[in-house]
Amino acid sequence: MFRHLEQEIGVKNSKRVKPVRYAVTMWRWISLSTAVKSDDIEKNKGMAIAACFIFFLPLLTDAKSSPFAMHWANQSLLRVFVHIAASVLLVIPILGWVLGPLLHLFGLVLLIMSIMGAARGEAKPLPIIGKYTILKPS
Repeated sequence: MFRHLEQEIGVKNSKRVKPVRYAVTMWRWISLSTAVKSDDIEKNKGMAIAACFIFFLPLLTDAKSSPFAMHWANQSLLRVFVHIAASVLLVIPILGWVLGPLLHLFGLVLLIMSIMGAARGEAKPLPIIGKYTILKPS
């Protein structure tokens, strides 16, 4: 199925490099230099799960060079921005009192989705906020 993509980026065994899902119906391969490899996933799965709770934790360890751990650190930082936006909305009377808790609930759903994705070893972006990249592997 991905044979033509494997030939473009020079991958001989597609089981070593996992595709990253950008949308529900579309699969894209990222460049080989930033591809998430199976050994990187197995080595940094625990750090990725921890990054779901504390986004800067991989930055303090040797996992800052791991694309997998940094992916989940980036997703966690974006979730922090969602919670900050929800907290700011809470000070607006009536409209903020309705939208703020809904946005906090959305952030909680994103947290659960990120923990499940990191535990499965998937590097999928979260819905709506996942397309933005702030933290990159060094």
